Amino acid sequence: MFWYLILCILILYPFVIVYAGVRWQRSAQTVALQLSCFLLWFLMAMRDSSVGVDTKYYCYVFEQLSYAPLSKVFHMVTYGSRTGNWTMDFEPGYRLYNRLVGFLSHDPQMITIMNSSIIILLLYKLIRKQSKNAILSIWLYITLGVFQTEMNVARNAIAILLVYLVFQYVKKGKMWPYMMTVCLASTIHKSVLVFLPLYFIFRMPSPSRRRMKRLILLASLAGMGVLVFGSRLQALLPGIFGKYLTAQNIKMESLLVGGLYLVLVIFIFRYMKKEERAKVFKECPIGIWMFTITMCCFGLNIGLKMAARLAALFGTYMIILLPNMVSKITEEKRRHTLILLLIIGCGIQYILRMTINNIGGTMPYSFFW
Repeated sequence: MFWYLILCILILYPFVIVYAGVRWQRSAQTVALQLSCFLLWFLMAMRDSSVGVDTKYYCYVFEQLSYAPLSKVFHMVTYGSRTGNWTMDFEPGYRLYNRLVGFLSHDPQMITIMNSSIIILLLYKLIRKQSKNAILSIWLYITLGVFQTEMNVARNAIAILLVYLVFQYVKKGKMWPYMMTVCLASTIHKSVLVFLPLYFIFRMPSPSRRRMKRLILLASLAGMGVLVFGSRLQALLPGIFGKYLTAQNIKMESLLVGGLYLVLVIFIFRYMKKEERAKVFKECPIGIWMFTITMCCFGLNIGLKMAARLAALFGTYMIILLPNMVSKITEEKRRHTLILLLIIGCGIQYILRMTINNIGGTMPYSFFW
């Protein structure tokens, strides 16, 4: 926990930069964001292969792919351990990327450094383009556990952030550039293919608060239904497919994360005036849809284990949605008070969460040297 607390303390320095910029009538958001991203990159890239459950597996596979001839990269069998007793199959784009990194170095630490560099670069571009409060987004990225989660699942993180970056095409009605980018991202992790049909949903106006509540309630009831009648559903579905879809989630972690997201959104809405809430629904349709889908996935997760993985595809967007919601508050003093409350509240829950939960197996932290 020590190094993550150090990171939180260091991130306070960019906050000071922003505050000084406001006081001196200068914009310091960009400088503060760059400094914050550098700190995140350093801690992510310089970690040992033992930090994060999946990190060592990425290193093992890289060792195999980095030496492979290009003609064999796409179809060779790769193993998740040096003993070679179980296989790990990666998408073709990620395989090729590993081989290209291998031209730079065969050291397994190189894939951790390159993955971290791409993740932080995409994060920087995403926040710079879409967030109304860059430093609050960075703080949420850390305290909501996204940072440590993405240290553990690099492929997912790269693919998800790539898709988030092209939400601008949805707003402009440019379907084909959006679709092609999603397909490209799917060569890194195929789970993002779910964003293809979502283009048409994102083009729709935000769901009303009543409709949003109904969708989340229906998903939660469906999740409870699977929890109760899962064995019967499994008998109706074929083989492995039935077992995968109806596998019960024995971990409460994902449901607690969903509860935290819900509490944060409700808290911000309660703090806002009626016209400010209306502005959020009018001007942030993609964010509202992403939140609604995230909560539906967490509702389904009551009985469906796979729903937690789907929720991870959408939940990261909370680091953009929450600051954009706060930005709709017109009174400066009230807006700054809410930001301060979010910083303190999320910071406290982060420390409590780390004391009871090893996020993605990223503790204890150690540098690779």
